[in-house]
Amino acid sequence: MNIRLVSVAFSIGAGFVPFLPAADLSVYRDFHLGMTVAEVAKQTGVPASQARVIAMRPERIEQLGLADRLDSRSAELPASSPPSGILFSFYNNELFAIAISYREKTAGLTESNMVEAISAVYGPVKKQVLGEVTFESGVNTTAKAFARWEDHSRLMLVDLPYASGFGLSLSSSSMKAKAEQAILDSTRLDLADAPRRQAALRDNQSADARAAEENARLSNKPGFRP
Repeated sequence: MNIRLVSVAFSIGAGFVPFLPAADLSVYRDFHLGMTVAEVAKQTGVPASQARVIAMRPERIEQLGLADRLDSRSAELPASSPPSGILFSFYNNELFAIAISYREKTAGLTESNMVEAISAVYGPVKKQVLGEVTFESGVNTTAKAFARWEDHSRLMLVDLPYASGFGLSLSSSSMKAKAEQAILDSTRLDLADAPRRQAALRDNQSADARAAEENARLSNKPGFRP
């Protein structure tokens, strides 16, 4: 799959280059919360059809993930320090969360270095946090959060497990809560509906078996001779 991604500059000496207004927690580079799947797909070059449906009822939850590939022709930002991956999450076709992984390009950096770099873009850290959180990067994992910025949106800086780098999680507080509840409700509905779906599957399989048997009978009867 040819995945194109506008690369993200990360300057070890000077931290993040401040392309964004300080403390705008609803924006990550050229992406902002509230974008549609089609808008994010157009921006990244990844087909919207590759969005993975997490839940369809009672609300639609989708995710669009980008691996560590980028368009080397992009002249907008240096291509030397992209993130390792980005996961976009959508609630009823609205972007409500972005999870960014930084691995190779943050080797040797400390938590303090990362807080300083993020603060250069988003303003002073609101709270130093030491706690376990779920970090969504395609496969949910538990990570240690050590810094947080917050207003109507929340930005969390985490240590990825197994010393594999750092993660940045940006989300709309209200929409994320709705999405999490929708996923729980979807699971509950699927479990409640499982007996009916299993019975329907058995009925369909029985009908298919009867149809195959009848076709075989019609085919074999005229030519059978004892």
